Amino acid sequence: MKVLWLTPGRSGPPSGGDLYGALMVAGLRRLGHRVEVRSSLPARVTADVVVEDGLGFARLLPFNRALERAGSRALRVGLVHVTTARLKPSARTAAREAAWLGSTQAAVFVSRQSRSESLRLLGRKAMRALPSAVIPPGADRLPVRAHVPAPHLRLLCVGHLLPHKGQLALLDVFSRSPRAESRGRTMSLDSARDERKSLVLAGAGDGPYAAKVISRTKRVPGARWVGPLGRAALADALARTDVFVNASEYESWGMAAAEAQAAGVPVLSWSAGGLWEFLTPGADSIRTRKPDLTSLRDRALIERLKAGARKAAQHCRTWSTAAEEFAAFLEGIR
Repeated sequence: MKVLWLTPGRSGPPSGGDLYGALMVAGLRRLGHRVEVRSSLPARVTADVVVEDGLGFARLLPFNRALERAGSRALRVGLVHVTTARLKPSARTAAREAAWLGSTQAAVFVSRQSRSESLRLLGRKAMRALPSAVIPPGADRLPVRAHVPAPHLRLLCVGHLLPHKGQLALLDVFSRSPRAESRGRTMSLDSARDERKSLVLAGAGDGPYAAKVISRTKRVPGARWVGPLGRAALADALARTDVFVNASEYESWGMAAAEAQAAGVPVLSWSAGGLWEFLTPGADSIRTRKPDLTSLRDRALIERLKAGARKAAQHCRTWSTAAEEFAAFLEGIR
């Protein structure tokens, strides 16, 4: 099968959606499919299937209309990570995105959440008529590291420094967290002189919000920003983490949290969205209604969640499985 994979062609650090695309392309190629990746729109399409990353929907709608006018036989498949109408509510944006999705002939959603968002865009009747599949990301991208114990509580948050990722809210609650108790000993999480707690923020940072996060981090005892981490460095950081904190307001899936779970690290989050399609609160994670770290007082709970996360890691989703599902879907609708 010959596939043309159209990427958004954005500048800046790669997003989770970019990573999904790159690893899915690699998986399809390993399965023997010919995949051409382009960020520019071709004048002529010779592929059997065109996979269109929905983050670039604004330019893809006229492209699809041109393919229709030319009578192209290439099957147009939309890839939906998250609807921009969900991130930036706008009737005009929603209408344009719905028009793009309506110009495709099939769709792949990275989560049930992203499919639900698209249902609101397209409407139930149009969605029923659109062949589709939910194909979540894998979580086995990182090398496996043995957990490195420490006497203090270590938190890790991974994500680009962006307003909807919530790092400022996390720093706020971390700086005023209540005291934690562990087998009769009190572990202070709010004293500037107590170094038995730490928060590591990892992720690319640029722009006004990032500057605020970096500046604020320097003023919060126990917190530090380490910038973006490569695969090996992130695996090392997870091995030295007790609880992974997802501070986003919303996640269509939550690849960083899934990779934390695959590393046997429990997750604490107040995020809405797709995280809760693979996390089980009370077993391998903590779900709160707002930015809140008070549950970390209970070290016995944390140890139980660590055991639950290690158990969940044994069944983590693989990128090979995701690629096989993607290929099977494309072959099934041709």
